Amino acid sequence: MERESWHTLAGMQNNPALPSSPALKIVPGYTGMNSIEENLQVPRAKRLLWLEILFNDRIDFKSCQHDPEVQEAYRKACRWFTT
Repeated sequence: MERESWHTLAGMQNNPALPSSPALKIVPGYTGMNSIEENLQVPRAKRLLWLEILFNDRIDFKSCQHDPEVQEAYRKACRWFTT
């Protein structure tokens, strides 16, 4: 993943105006789980994570930003955002 993209992502996390632990919006409707860590354990949820990233700009990635599946989901969300 490009360093600049993750820098922007890290900047969103440090914004005091954002809640410290915002809820996921899309994936819980399919899995019933509200944390990224829980959802990374479920194959279906991992396939939907890019949608969560695309539509929810208040996700806290601190605990999993180095996870390859999260990085791939972020790249896919970026591709969809720019097309």
